[in-house]
Amino acid sequence: MIQCLRRDLHVLVEKPAATRLVDARSADAEASARGLVLRTGYTHCYDATLRALAGLVSTTAAPNWRLVWHKPAPGTGPSDIVWEYFPHVLGIAHLLGGGIDPALLADTWFRVTREPSGTGTIEAALPLKAGVGKVEVSTRPGIPRRKQITLFDGDDLVAEWTDRHLLDRRNGLAVEATEEPLANQVRSFLDAVAAPGQPRSSFIPSDVSTTELLVALVSKIQPVATPN
Repeated sequence: MIQCLRRDLHVLVEKPAATRLVDARSADAEASARGLVLRTGYTHCYDATLRALAGLVSTTAAPNWRLVWHKPAPGTGPSDIVWEYFPHVLGIAHLLGGGIDPALLADTWFRVTREPSGTGTIEAALPLKAGVGKVEVSTRPGIPRRKQITLFDGDDLVAEWTDRHLLDRRNGLAVEATEEPLANQVRSFLDAVAAPGQPRSSFIPSDVSTTELLVALVSKIQPVATPN
């Protein structure tokens, strides 16, 4: 990534952009100094139905949502879950709840389960700037694939989301995205590159803040002992 930026190339990089905070800051500074576009592939956040869900969150008085992401994947343990899945989780949290304060992450509820198969489950309450978000990401064997967000306003069910599908229960609407999120993401990146005189642009949350949160999450995993 740094080598591309130093060749004055705009960069769309797979998530996460970096696994060390110093590398993320270096890339961010390099892109800023050269006026380049640097973005990370948080593809889910370009799903039109997920953005519609964010719109519903903004209309609720007491928003709280739960993301359940089950994807059986042998050998994908808790640390792998953080680096592979949580960049998307953090991007979704930013879209729905305005982002996460890293300073509060140390005290949030967090539970790690390790499986003998080398898989695991991470459950967490995210300290969002707006509302409450809870996540459960699991790679353990024997579970059906599932990716769903359920939105409540207090105790009232507002909506349910899956990839490219939104069931708006409050308004009695079913919405399906007409375009692939990846196509939307690439188009947005190319538009930013083509914009004349446009300063460096990166998707929110920034690569730096995302890496900071990922490193903090990994540090929460390390002290957790493997069950006998």
